[in-house]
Amino acid sequence: MTLELLHSPVSTCSQKVRMALFEKELPWTSRPVNLRIHEHLTPEYLALNPNGVVPTLLHDGEPIVDSSVINEYLEDVFPQRPLRPAEPKALARMRAWRAYIDEVPTPAIRVPSFQMFIRRGLPRGAAFDDHAARLPLRKHFYAKMRDGGFSEQDQLEAREKLRQSIDRMEAALADGRPWLCGDMFTLADISIWHMKSSTY
Repeated sequence: MTLELLHSPVSTCSQKVRMALFEKELPWTSRPVNLRIHEHLTPEYLALNPNGVVPTLLHDGEPIVDSSVINEYLEDVFPQRPLRPAEPKALARMRAWRAYIDEVPTPAIRVPSFQMFIRRGLPRGAAFDDHAARLPLRKHFYAKMRDGGFSEQDQLEAREKLRQSIDRMEAALADGRPWLCGDMFTLADISIWHMKSSTY
């Protein structure tokens, strides 16, 4: 059994999978992908992950893509040191949290983080358009950053979604529970933790 992770240190989705591997005490091999020189857009990488994002997990050479899917896969294949509740209703609550995190705060956090940090390193003008056109998933998202960056409306909507997310987390933790789903540290906690900085 071999696990290889194609990832980037600055990618929070990569951090999300690295945390699951660490918590489960699984041996794995690191294969860094340099995002600055667009290694995630090379034909070799796209053959493994057509989405053109990191991370990608190789399990005995077979690629598994999307950080949330990777973490669920690790739970399925390596059930020791679990990061999911066993009881079905508790598991459903954890998965509802994970779905919410993927749908609401994760895309929302990209707006301020890309506006403040990622946009600075992007090319301008036609070179920007050429770069955005190469992105399999996020060309339209990047197009919103052209020239002055995200609109004020985009930024307001992102902040509203982040406030809602924080309110929901505070409500879940209000009774003194240490984690989103109670006393157990789960994939939901990993998913929300990884949003602390910019997302690739």
